[in-house]
Amino acid sequence: MSFGFYADENLSYKLIRELKELGYDVLRAYEAGNANQKIPDDQVLATATNLSRSVLTYNRQDFLKLHLSGITHAGIIALKEDSNPFRICKFLHDHLITETNLKNRFQNFSAEPARYSKPTVSYEGVLTSMTLTFQNELTIVSGSSKPNLGLKPS
Repeated sequence: MSFGFYADENLSYKLIRELKELGYDVLRAYEAGNANQKIPDDQVLATATNLSRSVLTYNRQDFLKLHLSGITHAGIIALKEDSNPFRICKFLHDHLITETNLKNRFQNFSAEPARYSKPTVSYEGVLTSMTLTFQNELTIVSGSSKPNLGLKPS
């Protein structure tokens, strides 16, 4: 399935360019006339949703809070900044080719080498993500109150 994305203004241009080269429809905040305006995240999400686009962002915590609030959206993909945008782009692409629907889903991607981290707990005290010993991490939060975690080893 082909997805339309709205790239938050903090996203790397190299990553956006690579996604576009792979055939993804990515609208940058700059192209939408919304760059450098400090637009609140809820408005970024509303704009993307009105355009039927999933948000691509590095701002995981704030967008996770919006997702957990129960707001309807076209999807949120939070990416961890990476010095190698091609690596995260490949990992994201490899996942997206298996997806059929991103609506009302929060997905957190990291393509870092294996490591351990402390669990991440939301403001409601719900476990939201944890990096284990996997080469790549994908956390999918499907609901708004009690997320289901899906960690995929590479």
